[in-house]
Amino acid sequence: MSKNILRAICALIAICTVTVLPWGTSLTAYAVSMGQKEIEKNIEEIIGFELQNAQAESVQALLDGKAAENAAGMFDWIVFSLMQNNGNYDFSAYAAALSANAAADEKANAVVKERYALILSAFAGKEEYITNVLDTCTGELGIMSLIYALHIMNNGYTSAAHTTEDTLNELLDLQNEDGGWGLNDSASMPDVTAMTLQAIAPYRNENEAVRNAADKALIALSKAQTDTGGFVVYGDENAESTAQVIIALCSLGISTDTDERFIKNGHTLSEALLSFSLGDGSFEHVKDKGFNLKATEQALLAFTALKRAAEGRSPLYILDTQSDISRDSADIPLSLILFAAGAIFLLPAVVLTKKKKKIANLFVIFTVLAVLAGVVLRLDIQKPERYYSVDETTGTEKTITVQMSVTCDTIKNHAAEKDYIPANGIILETTEISLPEDSTVYDCLVYAAKKYDLQTENKAATASAAYISGIQYIYEFDFGALSGWVYRVNGEQADVGCGEYKLADGDTIEWLYTCSLGNDLT
Repeated sequence: MSKNILRAICALIAICTVTVLPWGTSLTAYAVSMGQKEIEKNIEEIIGFELQNAQAESVQALLDGKAAENAAGMFDWIVFSLMQNNGNYDFSAYAAALSANAAADEKANAVVKERYALILSAFAGKEEYITNVLDTCTGELGIMSLIYALHIMNNGYTSAAHTTEDTLNELLDLQNEDGGWGLNDSASMPDVTAMTLQAIAPYRNENEAVRNAADKALIALSKAQTDTGGFVVYGDENAESTAQVIIALCSLGISTDTDERFIKNGHTLSEALLSFSLGDGSFEHVKDKGFNLKATEQALLAFTALKRAAEGRSPLYILDTQSDISRDSADIPLSLILFAAGAIFLLPAVVLTKKKKKIANLFVIFTVLAVLAGVVLRLDIQKPERYYSVDETTGTEKTITVQMSVTCDTIKNHAAEKDYIPANGIILETTEISLPEDSTVYDCLVYAAKKYDLQTENKAATASAAYISGIQYIYEFDFGALSGWVYRVNGEQADVGCGEYKLADGDTIEWLYTCSLGNDLT
């Protein structure tokens, strides 16, 4: 085969890759509201500042350069935020350096070692180091060493010396009478209280003691919040305390900007945090004191937690492993995967064809690949979360119109004691919704949640197996062992999950909270 023919084929592949595959729409984060756009803008500005500060021309250059050179040091939380924010980077150089530096750092105290272990939890092959840290460091340096240990355990790691239950109970025992937590038996502090909430948050729905402790802590934090929406520690209102409270509320599924408990004189937590911004992506610790690295990295962590919450992802400290990142966060299109696989197959075919001098065979193979790519593109494969990331359907697909409502009449008598329960029992009035054909009940709920700012929690790993355990901060088992959410379509309770029930035009969907497996519903 002549070199000119090979060049022509390579050029054709390049053209197809750039002009046909959906790079732009598949690899960019979607925005469900102006609020999320603002979140992403702040993340980009902070990362931009960090790149400029490190004199790195790109995020990858930072990871391979100064972050790797200083692993187990000043860039760790920045890298952590990058990993949990997007993750579509090569972290291998940094991970290797962090692993080596962490193992060699003999002067590190228990909390620092746990910080290393927590970040290393996202990278495979460090189990021995992480387990050893749990065995030797849990509780060795007061409350912070319990908090970090529980974060690590929350990501699936175990210890021969300390159980998750014991670590959780030790933290609960340290709660002060006013509902907060402090450093080593000291008075309650907003940031320590928030950090404790972040660690115990995964157990709130299933553990009554945790739920009661969290409720008391939220009251304490609300009382401690200043008129400007922030928090004071050691005499000064500061950025880091506000950032930690934002992360805690995101971990608990609580809206940081609409929950009335955390709005003071019209000022929200986000406004309070942004009041420490210096306008170039950097933040100061206290007002008029100038750039502070810790305040900047804590702000980045807070905005990352907000972004994950807006996208329905896990809390900040439930880590995306590298395998998770490539599957979910990057959202690489299936068409690209198939096309790349085809290209890999094409290479040996070129060699084989060249040897046999049968140019026609090569063009047959390439034609098949082109047809396959076209078929996959026609399928328009997307995640449900991305599919419903806009407020309206595009008008190009067939649509259906349904009615949906969300009510909790069975517990409205608790509205006086729990302010997230509406007095009339109506969370979402009967609302008309237009959806693409073949949408499910779950698809409809996801769409409505994003459009009307409803909090929802799906316990299942996939949309098709969706199990709704909470809506608008009301969870299963909150009001008895038989309580939880059920749905009805056209007045009938379905016998399949909401992710499997296909809707038809004109259907009426009701989401209802029951305290007795549906027997208390009219």
